[in-house]
Amino acid sequence: MKNKNNSYVKCNLYIKSKLKNQIPKLVYLILLIFVFSSLFSNLVSAASNRSYHISGYNITITINTDGSADIEEYITYNFSGKFNGVLFDLDLSGTKGISNSEVYILKQGQHVPVEKSDSEEPGTYLYTKEGNMVHFKVFEPSENEEKTFIYKYTLIDAVTKYSDIAEFNRKMIGTGWQVHIENILIKATLPDGATKDDIKVFAHGPLTGTSRIIDHRTVEFTVPLLPPETFVETRILFPTSLVPDSKNTIDKIALPDILEHEGKLAEEANIAREKAREQLRLQEERERRLKTAGKVVFYILLPLWFMIIILLYIKYDKEYKRKFTGKYYRELPGEYTPAEMSVLMNMGYVLPRDIMATLMDLVRKKYLILEEVTVQKKGLLRDKQIKDYKISINPKRSLENLKSHESFLIQWFINEIGDGTSVLMDDITNYSKDKKRARDFKSDYDLWCEKF
Repeated sequence: MKNKNNSYVKCNLYIKSKLKNQIPKLVYLILLIFVFSSLFSNLVSAASNRSYHISGYNITITINTDGSADIEEYITYNFSGKFNGVLFDLDLSGTKGISNSEVYILKQGQHVPVEKSDSEEPGTYLYTKEGNMVHFKVFEPSENEEKTFIYKYTLIDAVTKYSDIAEFNRKMIGTGWQVHIENILIKATLPDGATKDDIKVFAHGPLTGTSRIIDHRTVEFTVPLLPPETFVETRILFPTSLVPDSKNTIDKIALPDILEHEGKLAEEANIAREKAREQLRLQEERERRLKTAGKVVFYILLPLWFMIIILLYIKYDKEYKRKFTGKYYRELPGEYTPAEMSVLMNMGYVLPRDIMATLMDLVRKKYLILEEVTVQKKGLLRDKQIKDYKISINPKRSLENLKSHESFLIQWFINEIGDGTSVLMDDITNYSKDKKRARDFKSDYDLWCEKF
């Protein structure tokens, strides 16, 4: 009995000493797993939770007597997520070019100017021209906010002056937008000297758009909602006497051809509009019938559903009687890795924490070695020594029999992040602080997840 007590005391002391030595490692590993989880959640949210749409688009056009047009475009972005700036493309087709371009940002009701520069610094914009296209790249950081960007410029010879009529015809919003645009308002002001009857306006684009002549100088176009990759075109006809200094002249009687062409387009639009109304009517009729039929089916099937639920409850809602009668399993049920078990327990999904669990399992199986080391780090005034943990490949074990996700993890952490034989925990933590490395890290993580 005495020998048994001595053995028990020795065993108890041995276990306590081992636990004492392992506690710092366990605390460090728990913290590292928390860092990994935070890292991946940030990477995924940064990659996916970013979008924007245009909540307002106002354009003012002032036609000058020389046929040029002073234009101001107020584009209101609704940002969800973090953005460094915006792009704006301008098509100069049908004109002789652009002049007096300026960019502003509307802040607290004030027009804050943006400087034209190649520095790509916040508060500047980059201006480039390719053929008939002009590109504005505005550097203005924005995050989860609504912000209005203003573009002012003059189009040279924007008006075509025929023998019998003057015409301003332009796609004010092109097909380059990849998001929907809300609340479009385009207002044009003509030189003085005409009556309302002298002015004609036409608009092309969505069937929901409208155009009207407000007075002898002002016309207006509105579109409540513009789908992506859809244009808005305006056409204004007015007397040639309003642009006496225009140099963009064509010696041709154009009004009859223009009116004939617009008449055909209006007829096509009316047919399309009637088709849309008929489709809407049929859709409403189908929805009404389905709603009525749904109510009938619901009241018929309601008692049947109750019966089915009761039968399923009686048949399946019983406590499962396990065949195992012991207190606990003394051996693992199978040679599963921690990541494989996580997939089984999480409905087919692998989690960031499974990376460290797999590494520790490889340490347990002696494919990797985990040891505490002292490393030298550069400080502000002098170098200092800190304690770190190093994971290295065990040269005495062959890696040939590892599973694919285990081999990939060693290749990823030891070869890519480490030096080919080992890697420090701090190196793993600091690896993703660089933006490019963070993207590479996320890409490698996605490849690792595909191994299951």
